[in-house]
Amino acid sequence: MKRILFSLIMLSVVLTPCVAKGNKAEKTKKGFEPLAVENLEPRPDFWKVRPQEIIDLCESVRKGHSEKIAVTPLGFPVYAVFYGDFSEPEPQTNFSAGNSSSTIMSYLGDRYSDPDVKQTIMYLTGVHGSEPEGVAAAVNMIQMLETGRDFRGHTDPELLELASRYRLIIIPCLNMDGRSICPDHLRGQPYEVFRKACQGTWKDGSLIGWLGSKEHYPLPLDKVSFPGGYPNGDGYNIQHDCTPGDMKTEEAKAVCRLMSRWRVDLLLNVHSCEISSTMFEPGLIDTPEHIKRGNTLYTKVLTAYKEAGLRDDVPEIEGGDEAVDLTQLANYCSGALGLTVECSSSYDDIQNPTVCYTFDQLMESATLAFKVVMEDGLREPFNRRIDRTSDKTEELPAESPETDRSGFVYVTDVIPDAILEIRYYSTYNFIGDRIPGYEAPVAMMTRQAADSLKAVNDDLKAKGYILKIYDAYRPQCAVDYFMKWAEDISDVRMKGSFYPEIEKASVVPQGYVARRSSHTRGSTVDLTLVNIKTGREVDMGCVFDYFGVASHPTVLPGQEIGAYKPINAEQYNNRMLLREAMLSHGFKPYDCEWWHFTLKNEPYPDTYFNFPLR
Repeated sequence: MKRILFSLIMLSVVLTPCVAKGNKAEKTKKGFEPLAVENLEPRPDFWKVRPQEIIDLCESVRKGHSEKIAVTPLGFPVYAVFYGDFSEPEPQTNFSAGNSSSTIMSYLGDRYSDPDVKQTIMYLTGVHGSEPEGVAAAVNMIQMLETGRDFRGHTDPELLELASRYRLIIIPCLNMDGRSICPDHLRGQPYEVFRKACQGTWKDGSLIGWLGSKEHYPLPLDKVSFPGGYPNGDGYNIQHDCTPGDMKTEEAKAVCRLMSRWRVDLLLNVHSCEISSTMFEPGLIDTPEHIKRGNTLYTKVLTAYKEAGLRDDVPEIEGGDEAVDLTQLANYCSGALGLTVECSSSYDDIQNPTVCYTFDQLMESATLAFKVVMEDGLREPFNRRIDRTSDKTEELPAESPETDRSGFVYVTDVIPDAILEIRYYSTYNFIGDRIPGYEAPVAMMTRQAADSLKAVNDDLKAKGYILKIYDAYRPQCAVDYFMKWAEDISDVRMKGSFYPEIEKASVVPQGYVARRSSHTRGSTVDLTLVNIKTGREVDMGCVFDYFGVASHPTVLPGQEIGAYKPINAEQYNNRMLLREAMLSHGFKPYDCEWWHFTLKNEPYPDTYFNFPLR
């Protein structure tokens, strides 16, 4: 009995969480001490890559939301952080079945019937716990998305703007077990220390090595003196836990579940390496379509690295990556394009170093790749599954413009006290012209949208406000005119008022102007509030139709928003008053414009009208 009790006590000691703090070696739950590295340079304050720091940040998320998606063999929680609207129901089928059915929409669901649907990106890092560069980038991105600034105190309006155009799932560290026994970084360390930290050493002291670590699954932990940060607490390399029907780790299973559940479009899997930052070519087992798209992004990311001084060359495409790993599972889980980025851990070449990158450069390798793929994804979808939604079915309506206005009403016939300031009838708009199709300063909407908007106005009147309409139904010819204007990069008459922070050439890639608009379907409205007592518009913090972060409805008081001064509490409360009133009567907001709302149950979700306003 005493022997049993002693064994239970020892087991409880082994299973008690313990995280490496500073450079002091403490026992972890798997019985291995954190790797002590002599003369390791102190990390900068923004380099928050220790397990408890990651946990604390994820649990503090408020602007997005975080979920615990797995628990590691050693008892650490694994978190995913979500930004955007993740409210759609579960798919009625999986990707494999839906892709072979009459329509891929059976998997994608109603959300993808909206041509303005945001693509979903999963940013995954820390799959190998010894590789903290992507972890540092993820942690700082989450901090910036929450507060407007990263842990360095830096802001990045371009990153914030691009991020707002997508739904994001950020997993800041998948292999918390490996992270718990590895150094904060390996900057300035020699090859032998890099290999030991990553893949470990056998009991005779010899290096296990990159290839050697993959000759066992799991790694026989009883035969090693240090396991490295590649495997989790059970010895499994999560990156290679990709055998269908025989997946071993809860961490890899959780990633696959998330990709399938939320119909992920792109998986960006961020790792580290002992050379200059790079990117793998797409896997050869992927679809030809994904290989072509991935090769384009490969060239663009490496070109950006060269321009940023993070590598010296842009290698020619050699024909594809032969690896089969977690990245390639993205296609089978949701039809996603999967890509792997490798951030430098220190040198341009650890065995023949000529450059030692700074901590900022090590972290920015991941951030830069993320920005490049996000910007390119606005020009061309990461995959073509949305384009295939009508390939196999005759039931989806055509998207040809219609001229039948019988389902439309004048807004002021339904809401007599609504104020109209139809900007596209005037010349005070981002183009500087009266826009074709606006033959009179009137606002029209579908009957259903106008009735819901009347309910909004009635509620707000009780609080001392009425609605002012900037735009409602927009003819397709007006949208076409926007696109024609965007192609003429020399016409920048209104840049100072509406888009001072971006170049005109970016208005289409960044999504400010597009060939299709929800306004053309007749159930979208751009509006603000007017104080009944003063007769003045309430202060929303920036002008209507401003192209920049200042327009985002959920920016917080005091948050850096580019050229504009940060909004104050009153301006934020005004935005929330309008937003809550619209949501309560069936409208959905747009993440990038405080003034823009669309009726959720719009009557013509697939029809783009083209009759003039007169």
